[in-house]
Amino acid sequence: MAYEMPVLRVSLPANSDLSANQYEVVYQTTGGYVAITTGGLAKSLGVLQDKPQSSGCICNVMVQGITKVRAGSSSGLEAAIFAGGYLATTGGGVYGSSGAATLRIVGMALDGCSTFGATTGLRPLIPMLVMRSYVLST
Repeated sequence: MAYEMPVLRVSLPANSDLSANQYEVVYQTTGGYVAITTGGLAKSLGVLQDKPQSSGCICNVMVQGITKVRAGSSSGLEAAIFAGGYLATTGGGVYGSSGAATLRIVGMALDGCSTFGATTGLRPLIPMLVMRSYVLST
């Protein structure tokens, strides 16, 4: 199941080529650009909706609503994601917050995802309710 229900999107310039990062968690830099979230304590802006191909290209970010989001990373997903569970990120893809203590909550999973190993292909998409409360998981 992968669906979306946009409530609020913003359009901002990308800080670099983000064409490989569609449906990953992003934040807004101090310069006003959109960049991929690289740390668990970064305050996320939302989820990238398109594929900006260079710095300065305008990109759309879902900041409120339900969107598709990439699960895990190229290293895989070590703990399954369960529907209704809170999600955190350490860079791009999302993880269940129980396996990611002291990271900022970025959303709530509306569907689950089983574990997977390292991959060079596309990672699974799951539906997520975007939550920008900046609360830390425990």
